[in-house]
Amino acid sequence: MKTNCKMHGKKIFFKILVFFILLTSVLLSVGTTYGKYRIELSADIDFNVCPVELDRSMAKDDETGDLPGIEEETPTTVYQVQPGDTLETIAEKFGITVEALAAYNGLDPDSPIDPGTILHIPPTD
Repeated sequence: MKTNCKMHGKKIFFKILVFFILLTSVLLSVGTTYGKYRIELSADIDFNVCPVELDRSMAKDDETGDLPGIEEETPTTVYQVQPGDTLETIAEKFGITVEALAAYNGLDPDSPIDPGTILHIPPTD
């Protein structure tokens, strides 16, 4: 009876071993296939190219020449306050008023500014 139990135990062990070997081979083949296609797909995709280009000549409004629904951004000039700078000297440097500079940055025109402060310079028309 003991020999029969040992043989039965060995059969179960080998069945489990075969099962895990088959499962491992299936998982490895799936992983290899996934990796292969993942690499092939990523090589074909260029993420820096927009798939749809806007033909601006067709989109422009005939009367104004503007693009409907698209606002053009004006570039913003920034300035880092240096030691000894005042709102007056900065405004003079950029050809704007102290009031316009202070209002654009949410500052009190009469208060001092600290060196290192970043100021946004309002666009001049």
